[in-house]
Amino acid sequence: MDYFTVQWVTLVVGFAGHVLLDRSPMRRTASRVLELAALWMLVGMGVFNLWGGFGHIGPTSDEVAASIGYTQSMFQWELGWADMALGALFVALARRRGAFSPPAPTPVRDAVAV
Repeated sequence: MDYFTVQWVTLVVGFAGHVLLDRSPMRRTASRVLELAALWMLVGMGVFNLWGGFGHIGPTSDEVAASIGYTQSMFQWELGWADMALGALFVALARRRGAFSPPAPTPVRDAVAV
């Protein structure tokens, strides 16, 4: 339970500090606060997924398995690699966050949408 408490406290405190110390010209606007919230969730969850993945496949994997009520198995190995893949993806997506803006409207797309 401590793992999840540390995770959420870190995300909330980091997000609040980022909002308070933000130097962007758009600071404290609704869109900027939502952007920072999404950024902290994406990167924060990515980092904690990496941390959890290393716990499942690293030298402490026996302790991690015992703490969640399982024995060490290939399922834990798979879970560790899946956690690390998602963590790497989340951190990488944060680097490209401006590349996912909606496309410009076109007559063909607008006609199909109606």
